[in-house]
Amino acid sequence: MGDETLTIGELARRTGAAPSALRYYEEIGLLSPPARVSGQRRYAPDAVGVVGAVLFLADVGFTLAEIAQLMAARATDPGD
Repeated sequence: MGDETLTIGELARRTGAAPSALRYYEEIGLLSPPARVSGQRRYAPDAVGVVGAVLFLADVGFTLAEIAQLMAARATDPGD
């Protein structure tokens, strides 16, 4: 893994989400489990967009369960 990955702190800074929220999103399946380097989470750069989408959808009133359903549907059939 090179410089292109993000630590949980860097992902939190870039998205404005608390690290505890990121760990929770991971736990409930909204955020893919990241690779680990020396025990530290290392997220791919696209995690910024995923967290941004979760935060946006939450801001407009969707529950985390609804967001999970939307994201799962998008992942299985992105053309719809």
